[in-house]
Amino acid sequence: MLGCMKIVIKTSGGIGGFGLKPAPVQIQAESLDPDLQERCQTLLAPGNLSKLQGRSEAPGQPDRIIYGLTITRDDGDVDKFQLPEDNLPAELIDLLDELLAS
Repeated sequence: MLGCMKIVIKTSGGIGGFGLKPAPVQIQAESLDPDLQERCQTLLAPGNLSKLQGRSEAPGQPDRIIYGLTITRDDGDVDKFQLPEDNLPAELIDLLDELLAS
């Protein structure tokens, strides 16, 4: 079972915002299939995300996408992260893009 109640993803940056969702996407954990829940539980763990947030390691690239994540856990705790695209492993980008498309 996924250890969070709600995932909110907001994106900014990109080439003129091309292909990005204009408004935050909200996902209820219980609506995800079990495989996707397991991937979320692993990849969206606070310990993993806190290592990835912060300044981009490639300054001067305003067209990079920034993923803003707000995760509300079952116990009411809220974690917020600003994740530059170039700091993220491919499997996490794929997961975020899959969640944004749902």
